[in-house]
Amino acid sequence: MIHERDCNFRSSSSIRSSPGPERMRLHAARGRAHAALGEFDAARADLEAALALGREAGDGRACAELLGALGELWGGHQDYHRGLELTIEAARAAEGAGDRRALAEALLRTGLMRLNLARMTQSRHDLERALAIFQELGDAHGGARTLDVLATTDGIVGRVSRGIERGREALHRYRELGDRLAQSSITTNIGFWLGWFGQREKAEPLVRQGLEVAIALGARGDEAYAHAGMGWILEMYGAYGPALRESTMAIELARQIGHREWTAAGLHTAGRIARVCGQPARARALHEEMLTLTRELGTALWTAAALAELGADLIELGDQAEGDRFLEEAITEAGEAIEFVVPSLITRTDRLLRSGHLDAALQTARRACEAATEYVVLALDARQQEGQALMALGQRQAGEDVLRDVHARARIIGAAPALWHACLTLADHLRAQGRSEEAAALRAEALEWLERTAAELPDDLRQSFMDTPAMRRARETDDRARR
Repeated sequence: MIHERDCNFRSSSSIRSSPGPERMRLHAARGRAHAALGEFDAARADLEAALALGREAGDGRACAELLGALGELWGGHQDYHRGLELTIEAARAAEGAGDRRALAEALLRTGLMRLNLARMTQSRHDLERALAIFQELGDAHGGARTLDVLATTDGIVGRVSRGIERGREALHRYRELGDRLAQSSITTNIGFWLGWFGQREKAEPLVRQGLEVAIALGARGDEAYAHAGMGWILEMYGAYGPALRESTMAIELARQIGHREWTAAGLHTAGRIARVCGQPARARALHEEMLTLTRELGTALWTAAALAELGADLIELGDQAEGDRFLEEAITEAGEAIEFVVPSLITRTDRLLRSGHLDAALQTARRACEAATEYVVLALDARQQEGQALMALGQRQAGEDVLRDVHARARIIGAAPALWHACLTLADHLRAQGRSEEAAALRAEALEWLERTAAELPDDLRQSFMDTPAMRRARETDDRARR
């Protein structure tokens, strides 16, 4: 178990009185302990002290390892660009020392930094090189860590099933090696990707398990990450109240330890919930704070997410042109990171549907569907929009078929937003055909899901959610709907 006392296993005076190599080792060990606890400044001071001693001793391998550890520390906590600079320097130091294990470690870390900068092809290249070296050396732990990051890379570029498979392999290896700290984050990751894959019932227990391990070990960064991941999953399925609680816990904990990335992740979900509950101005303030953080941090992934959410906020507030500009910037920023492209496409489709640009809406919805094949919940959202566009274009039977398929699939996996939107669009269509009983049944089903969501919201958000367009449509009677 990691506790604050473990970071003080040697006093500063005791470390200073030790021989040079021992001082380097002690500073490095204490720095890693501080890093695990999320204490950036203390970790940085110890790791930089160790690096100075390594350079003084001409120990190339130690320098490579310490540069890599510093790079990993900077990434997430403070600045991914600085993290990449340090990990590239680590790779050069390892090559200069002729140490292949140190080179693999450095490549693993450059791959992680490039992933967060949305340089997915470069990231995968570095990670696959690292994995090959670790396998050649028979380094099981290094191989597990590389599979762990590759699993995330797969998920972000749309290969969710492959990411889950690699994540499970990494978890199996960590268990064999007895690495409980690594098991926390990878268990959370597997749960997160299962949530995207439409398997919420399997996702939530795994994220809870990852959270429990993080708490038991005192790994506060992993604890904040688990809360943020759970919040995102719950929001996707329309459990807005529980999602807000998880996201708020992530924000509070991440701020305590100065972890900008997990602060941004929590703000992302909290802002989305505010907007879908009818408070776009509140959402905008949260997402503006998120964008400031992500730009300071230098992460293209979260910057793209912040831009996408701000675009949606602005559109909801009536600024269509500026909102669409933010969406375009988000798509460009995300690049190959498909996970962060699809939400912008879904928001853009919604804007096109509202403004009557139906051919463009259909095209954008289909583009989102194609990209989101393994993001099952997002794919349902995009498919629902495709059905809506087909209906509006006069292709009513094709649209009805699509919407009935969405309705059935969303009900199976419990994706409430896709379900209630499909119900309401189908109800409008059926009512226009004189099939009022079927229409009323669908509106009643939508209302049941919406009211279930509303019941879990805090009072202020519940009040605004009750006045959202979806809720108003679901509560219409046939007579009122016709007027």
